Amino acid sequence: MDKRIVPAIVLLGGLCLAGCTGQQISARQRTLLVDGEDAYRRQQFTQASDTLTRFVTGVSPGQEGYEKALYLRGMSYAQSGRRTQAYRDLEACVRTGQEEEIVWKAYVSLGTLRFEDQQWPAAALAYRAAADRMPDEPPKDTVLYRLAVCYERSGQPAKARLPLREVIDKFPTSVSGRSARQKLNRLGTSSPAVTRSTPPPVTRTSPPRTSPPVAAPAPRPAAQVTRRAPAAGGSFAVQTGVFAVASNAQRQVQQLRQRNLNAYVRPEVVQRQTRHVVLVGPYATYDEARRRLAEIKRIVPDAVMWP
Repeated sequence: MDKRIVPAIVLLGGLCLAGCTGQQISARQRTLLVDGEDAYRRQQFTQASDTLTRFVTGVSPGQEGYEKALYLRGMSYAQSGRRTQAYRDLEACVRTGQEEEIVWKAYVSLGTLRFEDQQWPAAALAYRAAADRMPDEPPKDTVLYRLAVCYERSGQPAKARLPLREVIDKFPTSVSGRSARQKLNRLGTSSPAVTRSTPPPVTRTSPPRTSPPVAAPAPRPAAQVTRRAPAAGGSFAVQTGVFAVASNAQRQVQQLRQRNLNAYVRPEVVQRQTRHVVLVGPYATYDEARRRLAEIKRIVPDAVMWP
């Protein structure tokens, strides 16, 4: 299991999906759907995906529960590290889904998976589609903030301002609202570089209104940095920012050190331009770094695991 996925599939935890529509299913099929959903709630993701596969293969698209089963199975795959299968099911939800709530939650999950893979343009497309469909209530503030981060990291800081303003206008007192105000102020003065330096990492999604959790492939950004191996000794770290200007990176380092965090700058060359990556660490194991990530995200909400 790819443990890097787990923290990223909880963004919408606690939500559930509305009732099913479509042609009625048999009592046996209904039992499979309920059992699959129950296994997902208990975080028994392999059992959930197996049970939901039995349900999906026994019904036709458009029948009662079909979309919900695809969604829950996709989330089960994501939680157990089977990304290819997760993308397949979640993309089927947004491509053919008739239930609006399932569709926007599937878009959120797709955006989160792409965000973890640092495929910023693809993540932005999914988050934008989700934001256009979901109600003006949390977790829309988180979705809009992440949309802005995707624009910023894909080299479009001007485009990031619109979702940041929307977060501030609609959710002024939320954590995302406060973070959006800070990021908007930074974008208005200096221009932190936008390309992340490595590819995986985290933050969760979850499903339905009578279930649990709810999160389209696309090309990687042109300025994607080649993934590097962990530092000597198998060290890991938490990445808090990437800047074009060294002084901006040093400013963030000092802010983090004031919080007793061991922050430092790692220069990286992207398309013959130097980017100044701010890291906190190093940590001997991935799990240790992931535990510290939660603490660091209270200071820098869009911090991610490195490498």
